[in-house]
Amino acid sequence: MPLRAQCTICSDFFDSSQSISAIFCGHVFHEAWYVLFNRMALLEQRQTADNLRELLQNSKASLSAIEKSLGESELLCSTLRKQNRFLENQAQEAKKAREETRQLHQKLKNLEKLNELFQSKDSDVEEMVHDMGSGRNAVEQLSMYCISLRREYERLKHAHQTSLEENRRTHRELHTCSTSDQPFSF
Repeated sequence: MPLRAQCTICSDFFDSSQSISAIFCGHVFHEAWYVLFNRMALLEQRQTADNLRELLQNSKASLSAIEKSLGESELLCSTLRKQNRFLENQAQEAKKAREETRQLHQKLKNLEKLNELFQSKDSDVEEMVHDMGSGRNAVEQLSMYCISLRREYERLKHAHQTSLEENRRTHRELHTCSTSDQPFSF
């Protein structure tokens, strides 16, 4: 009895002289079609493998570039954090210097008033002596008071001058830091 099967690819009926091939799912082919199909499948697998290799190489290159960029970004962030801490410290020092300058300025005003008293007329000094009392003990006490005030005045005057110089230096540094286009190096 003749075989009444058709080729799945070309739809021709098989005759007894032709070689046929079948695959596990039940499809039947002429032998020539089956061989051609297998060759094409192998070529397609090779092409797919080549495409996958190329994709893997491109992915590795992209990953490497991303890792490099991430490293640079982390380094930049670290440097910026250090610069920020440095500027915060400078700002705190400047704030402390301003407060110290304000306090010293107030003390200097008070001492300048005392200096006016030291350089005042005899009548002002006599009034001060009168307020302290009379006698040798009061004069000695007033003298000691005046000498200690004078020393304190000179000490505060020197401290004020030092503070002003420090304040100017800090302002210059802060101004230099804030206007500099180059990043800090630590």
